[in-house]
Amino acid sequence: MRPARLVLASLGLFALLACAGLPDLGGDASERGVAASREGAAGTAAAAGGVPAGVVRMKEALVEDTQGYAEPVPAFRFLVPADWTVEGGVEWTTAPGCPENAIRPWARATAPDGVTTFEVLPAMTWLWSPDPMNQQHLASTAQQGMGCPPMPTMGMEGWVTEVFVPQRRPGARVVRSEPLPALQAHLEGVWAPRLQQARANGMPLRYRADAARVLLDHGASEEWITGQVELVVMPMASLSAGMSGNYNATTDLETNRVSSLFAGRAPKGQLAEREALFGTIAASFRVEPRWLAAVTKLVQGIKQGQIDTYKEIARIHRETSREILESNQASWEATQKSNDESAKSFSQMIREVDEWTDTDGGTVELDQNWDHAWSNGQGEYLLSNDANWEPNVSLGTTEWSRMERAP
Repeated sequence: MRPARLVLASLGLFALLACAGLPDLGGDASERGVAASREGAAGTAAAAGGVPAGVVRMKEALVEDTQGYAEPVPAFRFLVPADWTVEGGVEWTTAPGCPENAIRPWARATAPDGVTTFEVLPAMTWLWSPDPMNQQHLASTAQQGMGCPPMPTMGMEGWVTEVFVPQRRPGARVVRSEPLPALQAHLEGVWAPRLQQARANGMPLRYRADAARVLLDHGASEEWITGQVELVVMPMASLSAGMSGNYNATTDLETNRVSSLFAGRAPKGQLAEREALFGTIAASFRVEPRWLAAVTKLVQGIKQGQIDTYKEIARIHRETSREILESNQASWEATQKSNDESAKSFSQMIREVDEWTDTDGGTVELDQNWDHAWSNGQGEYLLSNDANWEPNVSLGTTEWSRMERAP
C-alpha cells in the first residue's frame, strides 16, 4: 500500500463522523430571553430586570465567525443569565491535512462569581491502527500536515483523562464518569443503515459510540464534561505487507471523533444545584444553518483534494462568504427542514430536554427538570418547579400565560 492510501482511505469516514457528531440543528434559532425560577438555578445570579429574588433572567449570546470570512458571520447562539459575560469565536487553523480539526468553534459564559461557567468545546478527530507500521505512517503524515493526529482509540472517560485534562484542565482530578445510554443507543441507530450500505458495497465497517459525562474535581470547584466519542473501524492492509497484504483486525484503521462537548463548572458542593441551569443553556444551543453549510462545503473540498493550500482555503472563504451574505434565508430553512425531526430527537436525548408550546404557537426546548413554564408572548419565559407559584400574582402583572408541555 502506498503511504498516502492510508490517509486517503480514512477521509470518507470523516464526513460520516462529522454528521453524526454535529450539535442540534433543529428548531428555530432562538432570539428569546428566558427567566428561570428554581432554587438551584436562582443561586447563580442576582435578580435582574425588575424580577424578584429567586428569578434568573436569560439573554441570548450570539457567537460569530470573524476569521473565516470577509466579514463576521453568525456561527451559533445560546441563552445565558443576563449578568454573565460571554466570550467565544471560531478558530481556523492553516493546515488542511485534518479538515475536521481545522475549524474549532468555542464559547465560554462566566457568572459574576468568576467560578461558575458553561463552555462549548470544539470537537476533535484522530486516527489509530493496531499495526506498528501503520502507526509510524500515521505519525509521519501528521507531522507533514497531511493527516489527523495519531492517538490510541479510547472512550469518553479516557479522552477526558488522557487528552482534555492535560491540555485544558491541568491539575484537575477525574472523579468518575456516568454513561448516557439513551444517546449511545440513538447514535448506534443512526449508524445502522450506513453500516449496512457500506457492507453491501464490500466495505465491512464497524462502529462504536461511547456517550458519557465525566466529573472533574478542581479543588475549590467541580465540573461535568459531557460528550461522545465515536469510532469507525475500516479494514486495511498492513504497510509492511504491501498491496497484497491480508485484511485483519491487527491492521484496521480506527477513526475516532469526540464531539457534542459541553462543560458546566460550579463552586464545590454547588454543581448539582446548577444542573437545571446548565441544562437550560445547553437546550438553547443552536448552530446557524448557513454557517454550517458553508463550513461543510469547505471541509468537503479539502477532503476531495480540491483545496490543498492555505491560499486556496482563503479563496473558498471569500466565495462562501458571498454565498452566505447573498443567500435567501427561506431557502436555507427549506433545506434544513427535512432534518429537523432527527436533529430534534438527537438534541433531546443528548440534553434530556422537553418541548413546550408557546402562546404564539411556536415551540421552545427546556431542561426536563422544569415542571411549569409561562410565556409573556414577547419572547420571555418563566420556569418553576413550585406548583403553588404564580408569576402574575408574584410579579403583580397579567402578562404571563401558562405553557403546555408537548406530548
